[in-house]
Amino acid sequence: MRINTQFEMINKKLIIDLINMGDREIIITCDYLRTIKKSTNNNKHLGQACLELAMMGNLNAMHTMSIIFSYGLMCKQNKEEALYWIIKSVNKKFYPSFLTLANFYSQEWANLKRDDKKSIELIKKAALNKFLPGITMLGICYKSGEQIVQDNRKAIKYLKEASNLGDEMAMWFLSAMILHKLKIKDQSEGIFWLKESAKNKCPFAHNTLAYFYLDGSHGLEKNKDLYNYHIDMELSLKKKLVSQSLERL
Repeated sequence: MRINTQFEMINKKLIIDLINMGDREIIITCDYLRTIKKSTNNNKHLGQACLELAMMGNLNAMHTMSIIFSYGLMCKQNKEEALYWIIKSVNKKFYPSFLTLANFYSQEWANLKRDDKKSIELIKKAALNKFLPGITMLGICYKSGEQIVQDNRKAIKYLKEASNLGDEMAMWFLSAMILHKLKIKDQSEGIFWLKESAKNKCPFAHNTLAYFYLDGSHGLEKNKDLYNYHIDMELSLKKKLVSQSLERL
């Protein structure tokens, strides 16, 4: 065994906080841990079971161990172990790990020096291999100008590609670009993508729509009932994500 890890009870408060901040990776992590729990001995700690799978070469488990160690999800935070497992899974072409390693480079994680070039290369590789969150992330990078030269045209290109493939977060970011950054007079396309994002259960889209209806802005008429509806939907979706993520963990 690589290290003698003392696993603890899963930090449910941390999970709730991360979900409320929009961290989709933690939701995927909880889903995978629940899958392990269904198929493992109840006497074995869930973290230990995941670690053993990772050591046997399971790519999902490797990625999950990196998340567990990076957040201190059910053990003490260990940046070196988080980096070890993410690099192993990246070397096996596990594209979800490409985005995590990209984030590590941007944060100067463990012994890594900040390297925006390596970070964006990893995101581009994930996107070019049609990993949907990678396409979205590449669009976001071009939108913000972080790690790469800001380029509205390329941001729109990748966010539209991801939106057309059904990514609700891409839809939300795309709508924000159209409605705010590009300052187009006809904002109907931006509203279209915002409503599509809400239909696809993005709580942030519901929040945005709520305040548009409250203010009567971006071509929408003031409507207190729709404001209340979208606020209720935002809270309901967040509660459901938390409930589903923590279920049976």
